[in-house]
Amino acid sequence: MSVRLPTAVIAFVIGAAHCARPAEISSPSQNPLDLLGYVAELEKYSVAAGQLKDHPEDAAALERDLPGQWVVITGGRSYRVSTEWLRERLDALRSGRGHPSDITREVVVRLNAMKASAQALLIAEPAATDAARRRLNEILNRRDYRGVTGPSPVRSWREQATNWVADKLAMLFGSLGHARLFASLAWLLAAAVALFLVTWLVRSALRVSASTRLRLEGPSVSGPREWARQALACANRGDYREAIRLAYWAAVARLEEYGLWQMERARTPREYLRLLPYDHPQRPTLNALTVRFERTWYGGRGASAEDFRCALVELGELGCRLDWNRATANFF
Repeated sequence: MSVRLPTAVIAFVIGAAHCARPAEISSPSQNPLDLLGYVAELEKYSVAAGQLKDHPEDAAALERDLPGQWVVITGGRSYRVSTEWLRERLDALRSGRGHPSDITREVVVRLNAMKASAQALLIAEPAATDAARRRLNEILNRRDYRGVTGPSPVRSWREQATNWVADKLAMLFGSLGHARLFASLAWLLAAAVALFLVTWLVRSALRVSASTRLRLEGPSVSGPREWARQALACANRGDYREAIRLAYWAAVARLEEYGLWQMERARTPREYLRLLPYDHPQRPTLNALTVRFERTWYGGRGASAEDFRCALVELGELGCRLDWNRATANFF
């Protein structure tokens, strides 16, 4: 059963409270549109207007493409829908008269209301729904609409989050101020939370880095006696890992006194070991102490009092005899 609407109702719905009157088709700049084409045209300008919030400089190009009126044919009659109001708002946006967010929101709401009214007429007409949908898809697939895209998922989520926070702030502080103020407060709050999280992560990373940092350089003291005393002091505190490191460098310094090498801070334990000939009588002992030092210091293996005692035995064979009982420390 077909539904026939009065001409006055159709004119009001198509115009969406604008001047839309029956007229002869006389506009050379705009081809006549059926209801489907009119809906597609409104969709095109609604999406494009929504993008002007972030890019108001594109308003001039959109204004140039805007026809002076839309000529809509439905029910055997034609109607002219003026676009003067839209041109005026685009001109205000282009010239900076008003905030872009307010202007684009007004334009999008108005165009969507017009589109909803025209879509209501499509439902009332006797055309098949599937055929109408196919027709609308054909129109939207034309070249004119290929560059028109809706907001991205990230942008939609961002706007929803901003609106949610702004609503909560409005509920908290009442209706004071403009909606833009609440949106700004929402972004300031989000920025503060993000800054706090970044600061916390950086500080946590620095703490972890400081606690796990390996000191690759040699000790700053200058002789085997001082290193030996520091090794015993660390052992008395229970820091066997550091004690073994200092015991190793005490051995390197003692061998320097024997004239086997000259200590260099950039030289690695393996490089010191390679300086001793394979047949040198002290090479096996230095090799054992080097392996113990590398496993506990670079390899991260836990060190015990027994490990330190073994290091002292090896250090004594290299010329530094130490007695240690956690209470007294004697150097020979």
